[in-house]
Amino acid sequence: MKTYKYVLLNISIWAFLTDFVLEIVLIPMPELEVFGVYAGGLAMWLGSSGAFACAVGAFFFIAEYLVALLLAFFYRYAALHNELEIKKWQYVVGTVLIMTVPPGAWTGGIIVTYMPQDVFRRSVGNTRPDLLPLFQHAFMGFDKKGILIGSAVLFVLAMLWIGSSAQAIDD
Repeated sequence: MKTYKYVLLNISIWAFLTDFVLEIVLIPMPELEVFGVYAGGLAMWLGSSGAFACAVGAFFFIAEYLVALLLAFFYRYAALHNELEIKKWQYVVGTVLIMTVPPGAWTGGIIVTYMPQDVFRRSVGNTRPDLLPLFQHAFMGFDKKGILIGSAVLFVLAMLWIGSSAQAIDD
């Protein structure tokens, strides 16, 4: 367990940050009929922009946590199958890429799909006026079509990446 303890420490840090932001600071209360979220935790006093910053951070932390789990899997796979010869620079570049690209893409997707408050309030007023009292304090609205398109694109890219990686390992 020489270096694997650092992999476990990485997982523990991202898990702690994810839990702290989601369960203490943000406590998101989703209203999926209108694709909006209002803050129920400490972020309620930060206003809508502060709550949105906490939500972006939470998405980033979740993505980093998932990547840390993936890195632990690859580390154990490489440790058990010694025929993989990975040079140090390949390991460093791969780790940096996997720790920045997927979380950055997911976080960027959330930032791009953010709906301004006045537009979101009008949308909620037109579709579900009974939900308007919920969105008086710290709330965030998201573009439903943008999230669906972005999720589909990220899913396809992830499948292509996993497929090409699996093919490279088999070769």
